[in-house]
Amino acid sequence: MKAAFVGFGEINSPVQLIENKYSIALKQVKSLGINIISTDVVTDDPKGRDVKRAVDDLKKIILIY
Repeated sequence: MKAAFVGFGEINSPVQLIENKYSIALKQVKSLGINIISTDVVTDDPKGRDVKRAVDDLKKIILIY
């Protein structure tokens, strides 16, 4: 089984908090034996830059597989 994993957080949350929670969650999902593709954390920035970057990242990774 293969799955995409995207951590996300609210823009006013400290980035370090979001990244720490993302890291913990990613490790827990991987411990289930699932093959994970992932991208950096996504925030809800008003211009949508993180969303676009994440979609582009995942598209590139999927093409490699």
